[in-house]
Amino acid sequence: MLALLLPGIVLSFSASRRNKKLFTLLLLVVLAAVILQPACGGGGTSAAPTPPPPSPPPPSSPPPPVTYNFIVTAASGTLQHQLNLNLVVQPQ
Repeated sequence: MLALLLPGIVLSFSASRRNKKLFTLLLLVVLAAVILQPACGGGGTSAAPTPPPPSPPPPSSPPPPVTYNFIVTAASGTLQHQLNLNLVVQPQ
């Protein structure tokens, strides 16, 4: 912020007495404008905030269990074994 005033300060020291008063007044106006600038336009919006989405309804009944059937095969050389397995997933 002070860097904005540096050119005016240099000119006010190098000018005559009449110009010095004018530059001092101009510097004060610029300083006031720079200080008051953040105060303009601040604030909220006129739109209402968006309401949160509704939560999903609880399930009426739990879903049925799901059964997965798979075969595990193991082999070593010419030897081979298979095992049939069932996996039952029950929701909570």
